[in-house]
Amino acid sequence: IFNDDVSLLLACGIQLLFNYINIDWFYRGREEYVYIVIRSIMIKIASIIAILLFVRDKDDYIVYALVSSLAVCGNYVFNILHARKYVKFDFKGLHLKKHMTPVMVLALITLLSTIYNKVDVTMLGILAGDAAVGLYSNSYKIIEMTLTALTSISAVFLPRLSYYYKNDRLNFFRLINKGIDILLFLALPATAGVFLLAPDVVLVLFGESFLDAGLTIRLFAPMLIIRSFADLICYQVSISTENEKKRLPTFLVAAILNVIMNYTLIPKYLQNGAVIASIVSELVADVIFVISMRKLLKLKINLKNMIDSLSSTAIMILTIYIITLFIDNSILKLIFGVFSGLMVYILFNYMIKNKTLLLMLDRISNKIKR
Repeated sequence: IFNDDVSLLLACGIQLLFNYINIDWFYRGREEYVYIVIRSIMIKIASIIAILLFVRDKDDYIVYALVSSLAVCGNYVFNILHARKYVKFDFKGLHLKKHMTPVMVLALITLLSTIYNKVDVTMLGILAGDAAVGLYSNSYKIIEMTLTALTSISAVFLPRLSYYYKNDRLNFFRLINKGIDILLFLALPATAGVFLLAPDVVLVLFGESFLDAGLTIRLFAPMLIIRSFADLICYQVSISTENEKKRLPTFLVAAILNVIMNYTLIPKYLQNGAVIASIVSELVADVIFVISMRKLLKLKINLKNMIDSLSSTAIMILTIYIITLFIDNSILKLIFGVFSGLMVYILFNYMIKNKTLLLMLDRISNKIKR
């Protein structure tokens, strides 16, 4: 099946080789998020320039894959070079035996996670063909871009969660619940916005030939809420509390369920069936983990914050819907839809004195003053 795609697989496979020098965790642990942002922006700009220079038509897809892979690898190489500022690289006093067990657990989790996240594309190619794969992959790119912004919020919490878990349990629980409030404030409008503007995003970025991806993106939209919360409650908490092993059975269940549902749904619903399988298996895995960690999590949903976020999201949806009714051009729909929705959401929350918004504005103000 894959004989015709050897060059493509090799271009994408470079990431596997360079992943062994991925030390992003080091900079997250040191809370060097300014460096991470600057590095990522530089790499993104360089990759966009390379794509514009070397990718001319649809036959250059291997070049596109190679540039994308090299962009990811570039992040890893920059990390290693920059780490010389803090670390002297040698092989003395490694204590391999001490670290092998937790490393192997994380490696197995990563393997299961990769299988679980990639099996849908593989099965789509086998059961539905390349067209379904293209629609699914491009739809997921839109979701992934938004999801990256949301999960970067919870990534900031990991060093503090680890510290508080060992030194201050009360602040540990408070930080988790504060993270939930922030994600609720951000994920709800992001999900609604992606759902409403999905067809226009497809037309602007991919063209009319990918118009069917509009429905696929809309089906994918709930993943923004599910995975952003899972990243905080499941990933960050399991690492900070040294409960990585509890994630193994959840990923195993998710992988098996995903394969079964893909096999059942893809032949009938094509890429949309794969989306449904992904969302259901992700949700099941998260519920299993939360149940297994229920004594440790002590989750408290702030009802007022939830009502504030829901009501302001509803007003944002109405605003975007009304504005887009009077605009035919997809580019203008996106521009005015995103801008008006964002402004209405922020202004309404400011008017009702949403604590999460006020906290974020206060932090931004303090950063600017510094």
